[in-house]
Formats: sequence, C-alpha cells, structure tokens
Amino acid sequence: MSVLPETRVLNTSSTRNNRMPFGSLPSDPANRPKAKVWLNVGYEAGGKFINLPIGLPVDTMDAADVRGQNVDWIKQRTAQNTLLEHLKKMGLSMVPGQEQTVHLEVRLRRVNEEIEVADNENEYAIDFNQLLPAAAE
Repeated sequence: MSVLPETRVLNTSSTRNNRMPFGSLPSDPANRPKAKVWLNVGYEAGGKFINLPIGLPVDTMDAADVRGQNVDWIKQRTAQNTLLEHLKKMGLSMVPGQEQTVHLEVRLRRVNEEIEVADNENEYAIDFNQLLPAAAE
C-alpha cells in the first residue's frame, strides 16, 4: 500500500512572476523532502539509459496555481496538474528501483531576449507632469 505525500499549498507570492515549479520548497537542500519518484529525460543506447544529469523530482513537485479569468488558461493549468498527479500516483505505486517508460513529449526552448522600449520610441508614453500637475510638486 502506497502512502501519498502530504499536500502543500504553493506560495504564489514568491513565485508568481517566476517559473519555479519547486518555489515552495526550502532553499537549503538539507531541509528539502527527499524525492523518491524522478522523471528522467534521455535515450537508450547499448542497453543503457543515457539521461541528463538532473531529473525532475515528481513526488515533491507542487501543483501549479489555478486561477484567472481565461478559460483556456485554466484548462491548461488543470491539465498540467492532472499530469503531475498521475505521474505521482504511478511512481508511488512502483516498487523501489523499478523503472517505467512513459510516453511524453520533450521540448527544448530558448527564452526570448528582454525587450526595452525607450520613452522617445513609445507612442503611448506621456508627460505625466502635464496630466497631473499636482504630482510634480
């Protein structure tokens, strides 16, 4: 019989603008819960699984915060959390040392560069001193 780990509430105040799936975990590795279920990305060659040096600890990963007014966004977030829950349940039902191939898609992505727009190039920028003269004093 497997025991599901205790559910933690994601602290969105510190992670709202960052992509940090482990945002509510303690930063000190000694204080983090020890993960028992890992998702490893790699390939098989010569009878060996060659994976990236770092895997994703599934059983200690928090579900994403689901809120907003965009129905499609809420559907996507809910699907992400459902995927995580299924991976957790699958992993915790396995015996220690057991591996199972899962058929997920892996994508490599480079983030966009930061964009800066100078005030003199921004047609929406105004002189607030003219709009709100009391604030200039």
